[in-house]
Amino acid sequence: MGTNTQTGRILVAIDGEPHTDAAVKWALDLARDRDLEVVAIHVKDPYLKQFSNEIYAQGREEYLDHVEVCLDAKAKEAIDEFGKAADMAGIKWNARTVCGNPKKAIEKEVSLNDYRALVTGRKLRKGLAALRSPALPSLLMSASLELPILVVPSCGRNSRAIE
Repeated sequence: MGTNTQTGRILVAIDGEPHTDAAVKWALDLARDRDLEVVAIHVKDPYLKQFSNEIYAQGREEYLDHVEVCLDAKAKEAIDEFGKAADMAGIKWNARTVCGNPKKAIEKEVSLNDYRALVTGRKLRKGLAALRSPALPSLLMSASLELPILVVPSCGRNSRAIE
């Protein structure tokens, strides 16, 4: 058996939600098997900020500050959890937090950097929730990114895949 001399990185989209854990596990396993680095990207989606116009002027700034604090806390928690999993697996890793539309932010990250693959989780959605809006994996699959995209379905309700 020869030595694996591949170089490169795998990008994994993280959001700190349970459905992302299976994607993280896959990304770490792929990285270990190929001796690659994993870069986690967490996108702070400013969706909730759009409702500040519906808040009375008196509470608008407090609302925006609260949303920003919550987004920062969620990003820190997601990256900390990812970092612990990567460290336990002995995988070289890095993480980025960016703001904006998740699809556009991931497209930009892929266009600016050299990745071997993109790994993302998929939340199991049923009924009207599945029809309401396209999920991020579907949007990324239609984005003509020039790299393989691995979409990992959730391990099921309330399960955590990272061990």
